[in-house]
Amino acid sequence: MSDVLLRRIVLLVCALFAIPLSANGEEYFYNNGIFVGLGAQASIMKRDKDIAYGFKGFCDPTQICVPLIPALKPTDISDTAVSPTLTVGYKVNDDNFVSLYGDWSHFSVNGSRTVGPAFTTIAVDGIGSEHIGGTTMNVSLDWKSNVYNVGLEYQRRLLGSKIMTWLGSLGVRNRNEIQKFHVRAVSPDVTGPFDNYHEELTEHLVGPYGGLRLSVKPSETSKFTFRFKGDLGWYFKWASLDAHNRYFNGFRFSNSDDANNGTLFAVAGLNVIYAFTKNWFIDLGYEFSWIDAVAHISNANVSKQGLPSKIVDTTLFNHAPALKLVYKFD
Repeated sequence: MSDVLLRRIVLLVCALFAIPLSANGEEYFYNNGIFVGLGAQASIMKRDKDIAYGFKGFCDPTQICVPLIPALKPTDISDTAVSPTLTVGYKVNDDNFVSLYGDWSHFSVNGSRTVGPAFTTIAVDGIGSEHIGGTTMNVSLDWKSNVYNVGLEYQRRLLGSKIMTWLGSLGVRNRNEIQKFHVRAVSPDVTGPFDNYHEELTEHLVGPYGGLRLSVKPSETSKFTFRFKGDLGWYFKWASLDAHNRYFNGFRFSNSDDANNGTLFAVAGLNVIYAFTKNWFIDLGYEFSWIDAVAHISNANVSKQGLPSKIVDTTLFNHAPALKLVYKFD
């Protein structure tokens, strides 16, 4: 068996069994010193749960409606956003590396519904409601979110050679999100908006993680590097909700969730890095991230009162293909 064929077999086995991971810009084959990476990623986000508007699905027992009032379909929370990314790293020596990285994403989901021949709104506290029969209501829904991620990571070389290296990593991540959910109900039979429903949910997640990385070069002199990476960590959680309705005299309703049980999270991905000079690198990557339980808005969408808006948990999935330009300082 030739050396070339043997090398190809080794690289194929490593690619099949490597532990995947995300693109934060750290790379064992950078020379010692400081480097900075600037780039962009397409953050493709999906939440496991929808968000309902506080609208009752049927008439009150004292009302007679034919046909029954249909419930508003909950809003699917999924979107794609272009996100800027920044990485600042320092490779101390062949065995030790530290990096600081971050990104920002703005998500937006909107839509409209027509409800008739009657309409019922329910207060954010679940106590009050109002029914209007014989009218068609135009309802517009708007959900927006700003997400800020920051992380600090330390890497340690475990074993390897000049073309293949395993590294272990320890770090801490911080994720802050501000969600705003706004609904406006307007009817030609009612002067002004019938209801103006606004909720704001703020969440802070912070916690440690650990992982493995595998960096592989086709040859010692190759300008290409392939990196596989995988992280598993734990977030501690703090969240607060503030909501109000226009119809019910602007009544405000708030609650909080200082959860001490936290949530599990994981990251996986692949990077292909090309060094077109000794100082400049192009990093093309893909990252998948999963958070088991992030904060989510839950509204009443039932045939009775008594269920206030509240904070619940939902699973979050995010896919992020990315491109980064990296400069290594001499």
